Order: sequence, then C-alpha cells, then structure tokens
Amino acid sequence: MPLDLATLWIGPRLGLVENLSAQSMAATGHRLTIYAYGPLDNVPEPVEVRDAREIFPDDRVVTSKTTVGASLHSNLFRYALLRRTDAVWVDLDVVPLRPLDLDTADIFGLETATKVNGAVLRLAEDSPALAWLSRLTLDTHGIPSWVPFPARAEMWLRSMGRGVPINAWPHGTTGPVGLTHALKRTGEFDKALPVEAFYPLHWSATDRLLKPGAMTLDDLPMASYCLHLWSFHLKRGLKRKYGGEVPAGSLLADLIARYSGYPSGPREPA
Repeated sequence: MPLDLATLWIGPRLGLVENLSAQSMAATGHRLTIYAYGPLDNVPEPVEVRDAREIFPDDRVVTSKTTVGASLHSNLFRYALLRRTDAVWVDLDVVPLRPLDLDTADIFGLETATKVNGAVLRLAEDSPALAWLSRLTLDTHGIPSWVPFPARAEMWLRSMGRGVPINAWPHGTTGPVGLTHALKRTGEFDKALPVEAFYPLHWSATDRLLKPGAMTLDDLPMASYCLHLWSFHLKRGLKRKYGGEVPAGSLLADLIARYSGYPSGPREPA
C-alpha cells in the first residue's frame, strides 16, 4: 500500500513544479498532506492542507544567510514531522514514478556514494540519528563539528570562538550534510537505498529535464521510485535558457502532461 506523504510549503501559492509534484503523488496513490502557516493557493485535489503549527509551533521563518529560500526552517520542520507522525517526508520537487510501497521504518537514499539526501525521508521513532538531529532548533548557536575544517575555522575567527547562530551556518549543514553525519555517527548510514532509488538524476544534469528530446522516463533505472527535479536548479535553467516557458518535447513537459494535464509550455509563476 502506498505510504502517507507529508511536506511543508512556506508561501501563499504552489508554483508549477510544486503543483506537478503534488499531482504526481496523488496520481500514484499516495495521500499527501501539505503543512502551511497560512492560506495556500493552487493546491490540487485531493491534497490536504494543514496548519504547520501542529508539527512545529514556532512559526518564525528564520531564513539562512547562506542559502536561498526557507531550507533551514524546512530541515528542522521535517525532523519534527518524523518525530510526531508516521508519514514520509517528501520535498515538493519529487515526482514518484511508481508507488512508494517500501515496508520499512527507515526510508532514505544516497545522493552520492558518500552522502544521503533528505528529499525523501523517514526515520524510525527510536532512531538515534533522529534524536540527535532533533536537538537542533531555530535558536541553536555554535560551531558545528560536522562541517569541513575551513568553514569551522572561519566561523571560529569570525565569532572569536563564541560560535554563530544556526542561520549563519554553511549551506546544507542542517540538511544533507547534517543528516549524513548523524546517520554515520549512529551506524544507520548503511540503511540508505542506492542512488537510483530517489536521485537517479544528479542536480548538475537538470538541463536534461528541459532540453527537448534529451531524456525520457525510459532513460531512468527500473529500480527508481522517484525523480528528484532539483527545483532550484531547474527553475534557474528554465528562466535563463527558456524564458520561463516549459519547452515542448522536454521531459518536464511530458511529466506535466502525464500527471497534471497542463498543456506543454505553461509559464512558471513568479
């Protein structure tokens, strides 16, 4: 049976990529809940929208000084979600290719041979890694030991050894970098599914999603459960190379036609 999925969206409206992602989850039989801190527009049926304060009462959206968007808040929210529910966290740029019917308490996959990504994530209630990650809060202050030495040295010098607030930590520190560190230090890293499970396309190859004829779903491994669209890179390429228009004949256009029924060539909302 397809698993229950959940995510967070900060903002008043789902864009094209997020709507496509939500549509694809519903189309593959999943019940998706989107948590939000206010009214949310452009949400497809039958997706449920719930108050994010049920999971993460602190609605201060503290943004990172080193990352675009609300990824810091999203990272901390997902760890709270995993503690409070049985749902699988999914980023709203993940497109299931088939139902996620994995019968295991721990669901996460490798992005590379040495790094886990948290775009699809569930950890067991008694996971030591989840307990460790849950110590992070919007008020955490310090110098994280799990980032590379040059970054730690820079933070130490900048703060005279006193540490810096969590929103000044390097990109990925509370996300994939921190998650990978936690799983390795607790011995849970070996539970990761292979790269092709959730991340068959690397973020550096997102142009293949946009270039007409460059890629089809048949090019993906049979073992893949999902295709991660890497929305930051995808949207940037869509704007810079295609003026915001989804190119007809591209894999992205095919996915839109398959899951959401949009005609190829819609404009990405601002």
